[in-house]
Amino acid sequence: MGITKSAINKRFIESVISLKKSTPSVSKKKIAETLGIGQTNLSEILGCRMGVSTELAANFCAAYNIDLQWLLTGESAPEKEEYNQASINKVNEAQIHYNEMTINSLTEENKLLRDQVSLLQNIVKEQQALIDAFKSGAIIVATPKENN
Repeated sequence: MGITKSAINKRFIESVISLKKSTPSVSKKKIAETLGIGQTNLSEILGCRMGVSTELAANFCAAYNIDLQWLLTGESAPEKEEYNQASINKVNEAQIHYNEMTINSLTEENKLLRDQVSLLQNIVKEQQALIDAFKSGAIIVATPKENN
């Protein structure tokens, strides 16, 4: 295909169609607004009745992360999908590692808190036993004698 107007137009049309399929929230109206042109002009380009300008192609590529070199020459990839997927995978792996570390930390903290709760429960039982013994008269509290 190469660097001909018709080849560039064809790749532009392919990119718009691919973008709309992969991102349903992106409509022709949204694309036209983003590019600063009317929907009619975009329809003319997509219908091969009008050519895409270099400026419009560059703006489209910048707005939607399309490889401008590919759009103009047909070389390289239409989208930096492999790079994007690799970046997404790295971020996901880092997030998984962080989540695992957080889970381990929270598990340790939970164990410590359970141990502390258990210790406090034992203290409360001992104090309740002393209170019960005092109430039943099993424990007599001696009062200090006054020195005259």
